[in-house]
Parts: sequence; C-alpha cells; structure tokens
Amino acid sequence: MVESSNQEISNKWVSDCRNILFKKFTIEISPFHFQARNLEQKREWTLQLKRVILENYNAVIPSHARQLVMELGQNRTDGE
Repeated sequence: MVESSNQEISNKWVSDCRNILFKKFTIEISPFHFQARNLEQKREWTLQLKRVILENYNAVIPSHARQLVMELGQNRTDGE
C-alpha cells in the first residue's frame, strides 16, 4: 500500500489520523479507499500505516512505546 511512488501522498494523508477508518478488509484514508484481498494483506497494510504514523508524529515517542504499538494485533488469528 505504501509504495515509494505513493510515499508523499501516504505521508500527507496518514499524518492526520482523523482521516483513517478501518473495516473488515477495508482501510479508508479519506478520500482514498483500499480493499484488501484478505486479512493478512490488511494486517500488512496496517503495519505499514502504523510505521508511517509513528515516523511522522510530532512528538517524541519512546522506543519501547513504538515497539509495543508495532506489535499490537500481530499475534491474532483470523477468528479473533
């Protein structure tokens, strides 16, 4: 989802977290709408979004807190 050619667009829209909406297989970053093929793809996109948000956040975030945020939801199964 966050390809190098789309990096500038992604950083612009993701920096304002109020524009992000998560649904079952969909991630909406107003005005964009991304439909994942499966839950694993959505998890990968979510991981990339978290990375971009943390990198562009306007405050100092301790490394341990960054690590915890990046790990959230990574150990879930499809039934959860």
